Amino acid sequence: MKPGIYANIPIDQYHSGPGISKSQLDLINTSELHYAEQVILKRRTAPTPSMILGSAVHCAVLEPHLFETQYCHDGELDSINGRTTEGKKLKEQFYQINAGKIVLSYDQFSKVMMIRNSILSHPKVKHLLKPSEGLAESSAYWENRETGLLCRCRPDFLRTADDIILDVKTTTDASVDEFTRQLGSYRYHVQGAFYLEGASLATGNQYNHFLFIAAETKPPYGVAVYRLNDAAIEKGREVYKKDLEKFVKAQERLERFKINPSEQWLGFSEEIEDISIPGYLF
Repeated sequence: MKPGIYANIPIDQYHSGPGISKSQLDLINTSELHYAEQVILKRRTAPTPSMILGSAVHCAVLEPHLFETQYCHDGELDSINGRTTEGKKLKEQFYQINAGKIVLSYDQFSKVMMIRNSILSHPKVKHLLKPSEGLAESSAYWENRETGLLCRCRPDFLRTADDIILDVKTTTDASVDEFTRQLGSYRYHVQGAFYLEGASLATGNQYNHFLFIAAETKPPYGVAVYRLNDAAIEKGREVYKKDLEKFVKAQERLERFKINPSEQWLGFSEEIEDISIPGYLF
C-alpha cells in the first residue's frame, strides 16, 4: 500500500489490509502474546453489543447514505407468530430481503437514532461535521520516520478546511471527569497523537488538533466535545513510539517463529511484580 489518503476503502478491507493500526498498538502494548493471538494467529474476539452499537452510530452519523444499506431493525417481526407456517415464511422473507445487513433490535435501532440526533444537534458538531469541509471514514497510510514501518489510521472525520480531526466515541458517561479516565484506560491520547502524525504525512497538510465527540448511550444522551491538549498529545506520541519499537522486536521474533514454531511469544512477566493503585487516587 502506497502512503497517501484513500477515500473509498471498505471497512472490512481496511481492517484486513496492511499497516500497523492503533488497535494493534494497544495489543503490542499489552504483550507480544496478545498481538500474536489476534493479528498473527487471527484469533479475533467477536464484537460486543456495545461495539455493534458504536459502529452503527458511526455509520448513522458519518455515512448516513450507507446506513440503510448496511443496517435494519427487526421491529416488524414482533407481531409475527414464528410458530405458524405463515409466520415462518414471513420471517424467512425478512431475512432474505435484508441479507448482508446487520439486523438490530428495534430498541437498538431507536437508540442509534436518538444518539445520532443528539450528536448532530450539538451546536459545535453541526458545523465541524459539514460534508463539504472534510472526509468521513477515509483511510490514511504512511511510513513511520523512525522505524520505516507502514502505519495506517481511519479518522472518523478528517477536516480539509483546517487542521482538525474529529473522532466519535460512544460512552455511558460523557462527563469531563469520567471521559478523562477513559482517555487513560483506552489510550485515546495515543490515538490522537498517532492519527495527527498519520494524517499529516499522508496528506502533506499539518494536522494539529484532535477532537472527541463523546456521546452517551443512555438517556438523556448527552454530548460533549473535547480537544486533546498539547501535553496529552506529546505523551501519546512518546508512548506510540515505544509501541512501534516493540513492533520491530516482534517482527524479529516472527521471523524466528516461521523457522521454529516452538519460538515463544512474550506475554506478561514471569516474576512476582509489585502493584499499587493509580496515581490519581493518591
